[in-house]
Amino acid sequence: MAGAVGVTEDWRWNDLVAHATLGTGRRGDVPERSLLGIALPGDGSVEDRVLQAAAAGWSARRASLRAHALEAVDARWDAPEEEPLGVAPPDALQLLDAILSGLVATPDRAGLLTRWLTVAGTAGWRISSGHLTEVLDQVPRPLPGEAVAAIGRQGRWLASLGQTRWADALIDVPTAEEQLAIGGRQRRVAAVRLWSVAPDRGHDILAERWGHWSAGVRTDVVTAVGALVRSDDEQWLEAALRDETPRVRHAAARALGRLPDSRRAQRMAERLVRLVHLDPPRRAGSGAERSRAATVTLADVRPSTADLVDATAAPPPVGLTAWWQGQVLSAAPRHAWERLTGSLDATTAVLADHPPLLLAAARAAADQRDAIWAERLRPALLAAHEAPVPPGAVLPPGGDRWMERLHDVLALVDGPWSPELTDDVVTWCATHPRPGTALGTMATLLATRAGGVLDQRLADARPTGLHAQMVASTIDRISLSRSLYRAIDHMIHDRTEP
Repeated sequence: MAGAVGVTEDWRWNDLVAHATLGTGRRGDVPERSLLGIALPGDGSVEDRVLQAAAAGWSARRASLRAHALEAVDARWDAPEEEPLGVAPPDALQLLDAILSGLVATPDRAGLLTRWLTVAGTAGWRISSGHLTEVLDQVPRPLPGEAVAAIGRQGRWLASLGQTRWADALIDVPTAEEQLAIGGRQRRVAAVRLWSVAPDRGHDILAERWGHWSAGVRTDVVTAVGALVRSDDEQWLEAALRDETPRVRHAAARALGRLPDSRRAQRMAERLVRLVHLDPPRRAGSGAERSRAATVTLADVRPSTADLVDATAAPPPVGLTAWWQGQVLSAAPRHAWERLTGSLDATTAVLADHPPLLLAAARAAADQRDAIWAERLRPALLAAHEAPVPPGAVLPPGGDRWMERLHDVLALVDGPWSPELTDDVVTWCATHPRPGTALGTMATLLATRAGGVLDQRLADARPTGLHAQMVASTIDRISLSRSLYRAIDHMIHDRTEP
């Protein structure tokens, strides 16, 4: 190698790595010097020269930018010579091209790519080298383990060369263990990877390193695993509630909110009983009909210092009582309401008659992944589009929150949905004051979980009025995504049929 290895500039480094990808069609006339202080070898093809310089440069970066001869480069960073998986057949790659095209809405692309990669890996296929960079740019971070195989060895090697997004997407368990232990740049994706496939190993590292991490690292780790916590995470999350840093405590409280049987949930259940006063309907006289709704009043309770340990955010400077009421109502588990009202049926009736309480209970059901409670609350959410405007109010309280809570409750229903539920959701969107926004909010759920009746409803739709263009665009988005999901699911089936 004629020349020393020195400091690189990020954009030049990434450009060189892109050129080093075999078969991408992105390489061309590579300049003699693509990195500051690194001279390309003079012999061999352009591709060979770039690969050698890339390997030498990365080795130098890992060794505090000390120069290394080419023959001393760690073999770990050599390009793979063999691929155990064959390239996917042309029709499957054509489907991948369609997913990567601009026709697919950005919010839908990651899910479609993950499904394609998962199915392809199951079939023993990988993506072509020409798709590597574009796929790696757009997959989720981290990519689910079952989808990684279809990236191929070359893709995993390419991701290891230092492109941040690619390395995050394909992080493996050993790297995740290392990054989590040191609280490195990849600590968030490392935590997600470990809690997804090796939670026991994550617990071991956490027990060893928690006291050595900075507050920022502790917050990032707790936040990253918040949606993945299980009952065996409760002990360390309870300890995190006593952390010296407020944002760590708040992240731990949010994570514990996913566990309806946790000690925090029990504390919130006890607070609910003290907060909510329920007066049953009274008879107007002998033989008179009972009034439909019970009377609910909320106690004027201000949180103590001990109460604030379970809060998911810092208390506001004003409106402390209302804020704390929201904290308790949106965290109390289903059994607390059953204890208060006497039964699940009575709870459903009370919440249906009090929209603000319904919104808070829907938040709790979604956070705690309580499918039973969500199913009971769903009809009441579908029966309206927003909470009634209180007397004297200028704007309705949280129209978007109503839409978001309905979305969260529906997300707990696995697909395919029944024809009745599919029809109810489509009707709710169509009759909403902002049908385009409503349909867009539910688009991913409708594309992935709605029953077959949706296809006919979308085909028959004739949007009119102020929101017609937005509704029509969203209908096209949902229809395209459903078509692509069906094509992916039949990608293998169609090739195995006689």
